[in-house]
Amino acid sequence: MQLTRNGQTIFLTEHKRDCEPGGAVYFVVPNVNSCFAEFTGRGVVPEKPPANTPWGTCEMLLIDPDGNRLRFASEYQREITSNWTILNGENL
Repeated sequence: MQLTRNGQTIFLTEHKRDCEPGGAVYFVVPNVNSCFAEFTGRGVVPEKPPANTPWGTCEMLLIDPDGNRLRFASEYQREITSNWTILNGENL
């Protein structure tokens, strides 16, 4: 299996001796939602669509036919809320 995007290529292959299928690769991309749209536009069905994580990323997961887990992630801006109050009564 080969993935090529924006001039970068990763080639995954099945080996019988020196490694086992079922590894994992983590890709950091500028926009995981556009990556998702590109994959689904080509008929690829992700195992998990893009979702925000508690650690500040938006991630999606693909699993190839050999069981390799391909996770794509980008940062997202979380809305920060605070329960702190300053002396004049405004929320911080």
